[in-house]
Amino acid sequence: MQTDKLSHHLVICNKTKAQKQVTELPYYSKGIAVLKPDYQDVNISLKNWNAEETHMLIGRINQLYEEAAGLYHARTGESLPPVTVPRAPKPDKRQHIQSQVLVQVMETCGLLQTGVSYIEFGAGKGALSHYIAERTTAHHFLIERAPMRNKYDKLHSHTFVRLQADIADIDLKRVNLIGAVICVGKHVCGGATDLSLVSVLRSGVELEGAVLATCCHHRCTLSTFIGSEVLSSLGMSETEQMQLFKASSWGPSGAVRLEEGQEAVSMAKSEAGLKAKRIIDIARVLYLSDVGLSGRLFQYCDNSLTPENMVLVARKCPLPSS
Repeated sequence: MQTDKLSHHLVICNKTKAQKQVTELPYYSKGIAVLKPDYQDVNISLKNWNAEETHMLIGRINQLYEEAAGLYHARTGESLPPVTVPRAPKPDKRQHIQSQVLVQVMETCGLLQTGVSYIEFGAGKGALSHYIAERTTAHHFLIERAPMRNKYDKLHSHTFVRLQADIADIDLKRVNLIGAVICVGKHVCGGATDLSLVSVLRSGVELEGAVLATCCHHRCTLSTFIGSEVLSSLGMSETEQMQLFKASSWGPSGAVRLEEGQEAVSMAKSEAGLKAKRIIDIARVLYLSDVGLSGRLFQYCDNSLTPENMVLVARKCPLPSS
């Protein structure tokens, strides 16, 4: 009887119907942007680690950061922004400010262009696309798997096209893109950054550039991560790479006061977490360099606005020196 009820519910469930509708979309292709579809990701946790294990991982991250920063400088000729632990409160309306600052970064890097197709990954309500559309005439394709209310699409009905599916499942070869492509995203969470880049690179479209504000590095996975070979070249095993992903969660929360005398420990963990995030993004930049793109990391705003304040920028031609 219970099985019959479940079967009946699945037939009438609105969520099931919506999921079925997505799979029938012309651009839907299950897992097409997953870099290693046959890889079985294993989840790990650092929560039960003792103080000695945590201290050893912090030391390993500090060492790896110096090595990765050296590779980054050798490839780009640029130094990384300093790692600073966030402490200040976050202001109101920060999401809109972040989008506006990202548009300024795009302009500085020559990626605010006319006649191109902007693809916003993890678009949400489309605020970033909205601010780009205010500055230049282009076509906008907004990828977001969740249905959204109060979207900015209504302000740009002739130039905004919304693609509702997971980034992993969108075949851009089946989307009627116009001109060269610039992919953008604000806080493209975890492996979604890698899925976004692989989606574009595998599609064969003319990629003019990318501006992706990365975040939530603890949600990266080895099946999607584009920088795994770079980390391997630094002597990191797959287990250590997964530990690096998890340790990155120590960073954004900033230093917190624990028991008396323990704030220094919290500071060390937070700084190591921020360095872990940088190492992951450096590996992404070096991967993009290997496939012929000029990549760079910028701190696009102060960490009082958001601790997730790094943006990965790439172009097919050299980026301007900072």
